[in-house]
Amino acid sequence: MRQLIRTLIKIFKIICALYLTIFSIGFFFPTHIRENAISVYDSLSTAENVPIDIWASLIITLSLILLFGIKTLQRLFLAKGNIKKFWNEI
Repeated sequence: MRQLIRTLIKIFKIICALYLTIFSIGFFFPTHIRENAISVYDSLSTAENVPIDIWASLIITLSLILLFGIKTLQRLFLAKGNIKKFWNEI
């Protein structure tokens, strides 16, 4: 059971790293992704009654993506292509 939970956490960290990578690459290439992110932020910030639950969930999600994504990408680059070493370090 403990091994299953560790594997799921590792998969979650890899998904966060992939999301962070795709999101950061999206800022360099297509402009419609940037415009969509700005329009979502504008619509949430100008809405009259946005519940605190939405803001809290957005902040928690973004902080988890940044925390796990940056650490996982750093470990991926330090592993230098050794996937077994990378999987054990996560």
